Amino acid sequence: DRGTFVYMDCNAMPERTARAFFITVWRALAEKLQTCCNDTDVAARAHHLAEAIISAGDATTFALDFERGLALALDHLPHPLVLVLDDFDEAYHALEPQAFLNLRAYKDRYGDALAYVTATEHEFARLPISREQGEFVELLAPHVHFLSFMTRDDARDFCGRFAALEGV
Repeated sequence: DRGTFVYMDCNAMPERTARAFFITVWRALAEKLQTCCNDTDVAARAHHLAEAIISAGDATTFALDFERGLALALDHLPHPLVLVLDDFDEAYHALEPQAFLNLRAYKDRYGDALAYVTATEHEFARLPISREQGEFVELLAPHVHFLSFMTRDDARDFCGRFAALEGV
């Protein structure tokens, strides 16, 4: 019950580039800010940053605007801010090396206030890792959890809780 979880489906990226990745992350962050903060000033700032991020003409401006957006989210959402990157496999293979260094730099800058969760079909240890990817994977490697299918008892418990919540 702590923190803010921001879900991002990497399959929703319009292309497999760092820019598309960070725009998709920002859209998820901006949506979370708008639903969790009842502050019209924060909503206006998020909207303004969204326009700036999307229309940035060069990589430096784009990166600075994204950092401003991340800082805004960290200032106004409960910590830790957890970026949940679902279906991250293809993005992992396709993103430019700098994207991984940026993700690592954000974590280094914000520490425990920022966390990443990735959902991948293959564990990173079994994939080729460049130096830049390694900087990011190093953050995740000590915290790998393998998910399996629910046991029969787990499925019954889940269905029972869901049915009670939904009144069915």
